[in-house]
Amino acid sequence: MVNHVRQSIQRRYKNERKPNVTLKQAEKILPKPKTAEEKAKAKKVRDKKKQEKETEAFKKREAQVKALGKVVARRKKGEIKKPSSVVPEFKTLKQLETFYMKALEKFRKQEIMKFVNRLKGLDDIKQIKDERKALRQKGRKNVLDILEANEELFEDDEDKYDELDDRFEKVFNVAFEKAGDRIKELKKK
Repeated sequence: MVNHVRQSIQRRYKNERKPNVTLKQAEKILPKPKTAEEKAKAKKVRDKKKQEKETEAFKKREAQVKALGKVVARRKKGEIKKPSSVVPEFKTLKQLETFYMKALEKFRKQEIMKFVNRLKGLDDIKQIKDERKALRQKGRKNVLDILEANEELFEDDEDKYDELDDRFEKVFNVAFEKAGDRIKELKKK
């Protein structure tokens, strides 16, 4: 409760734990408002810290760009070769199947759909056949090698191997059929 006569904040009831606070005590406890000069100094300090952080971040990014440039230059010279795709080995058939399905879906989205979308713009039958053949070889290398590298998991379940192989064929047959349709179209012309 505020007591204006005594200039204090007092307890309403005697059994409350909160102490009575006088105006003099409040002036000691509460922070004093900053002057314009103090505010300006604090702002300069904040701005300086912010600028130092930005400078440090810029230097770090610049160092990363230089390092990447060196790697790219060495790769162009042939000193560093691009990492080859290493097929991981799995402990269980379930892990293998999950990885295989992700790889197959990635291949379908990135390679097969790109090929199917480009078919309408291709007018050379030989080029279509060559690209279709190259796509099949790339699919065998990127997707079917996963199965071949983990053949020991299929010793007990040969049907699973055939099932996964058939999934690849179904996905690839979409591109194969579209390419066949495009070749027939071109032969009619």
